[in-house]
Amino acid sequence: LATTVGSQTELLETELGKLRTYAGEQPVGAREVRLLVPEARAANVFELGDKVAQGDRAGALALLDHVARDGEHPLRILALLVRHFRQLVQAREAASAEDLARRAQMPPWAAERAWRQARRCTPEGLRAALAVLLAADGAVKQGRCEADEALLLAVLRLSDQRTWAAGPAALGRPRG
Repeated sequence: LATTVGSQTELLETELGKLRTYAGEQPVGAREVRLLVPEARAANVFELGDKVAQGDRAGALALLDHVARDGEHPLRILALLVRHFRQLVQAREAASAEDLARRAQMPPWAAERAWRQARRCTPEGLRAALAVLLAADGAVKQGRCEADEALLLAVLRLSDQRTWAAGPAALGRPRG
């Protein structure tokens, strides 16, 4: 919880209150934090974005399965992935992590992580990643596939090559 929320004491108190109410006298673990704390879910999706950007298909799929088993709806995961990649676009444009935190109103630890990850990506690669996610969203909304299938295909496509961040050509047709 502290890693997820950081040093924001008011937010920490709020989240602890939610956890106390939910758990009553029972112990609270990582599962309950992931279930009830929105920032923990976003952190899992950020980690999913990391895995995708690194071309770690196995890690991305395992984390996607983990997030789905925790009850996260596929469209919410897709929306959080879009948000993550939009933040990376903002991070590419920022002069520093501090600049990103100020402009995007992000906690400093999250801005630092996004800024570092964005340095490994090209603007073209980030735009291509967003296009893949947009196509997945469109496929669901147009009824061409179910949300979980579209999300899985997007994660597979994004994690297909380690070089995806080199530009849109790397995001071409996925390998069989």
